[in-house]
Amino acid sequence: YPQEKKRGPSSSILLRILEGGRKVTTKYILEGKTPKPVDNILEWCNWFETADRKVSFTKMWLGVEVSTVFLGLDHSFGRGAPILFETMIFGGKQDQYQERYYTWEEAEVGHRQVCILSEGNFFEFLYTLLKVAFGPRARKGD
Repeated sequence: YPQEKKRGPSSSILLRILEGGRKVTTKYILEGKTPKPVDNILEWCNWFETADRKVSFTKMWLGVEVSTVFLGLDHSFGRGAPILFETMIFGGKQDQYQERYYTWEEAEVGHRQVCILSEGNFFEFLYTLLKVAFGPRARKGD
């Protein structure tokens, strides 16, 4: 009979070894505006499936949208405090631009800052449009 290969340690064991033996939580739910770590995958899935994770959403100009959400997964990947919120621009010159945050409060402030960034892009667009439409033109007969 062929000898069965032994499997290596599971990824969760490897992760604990790499993290010095401490357990790393990657899943979070919200209690109000406060993230709460969750180890039970079923609890996390049930919460995630029905939760309103939206922090803020703003429709900007010409179809540009800015969205800020609670991610539910730690995007620091075990390197420091959990990064759990994200703002992203959809559409326009800065499509897919993103910022990430540790707390709900930081995410609210960050959302407003990203909206200002997007508005700045709108004014640049408007200035260029007006410059092209009404800028200096060659005089007839010159």
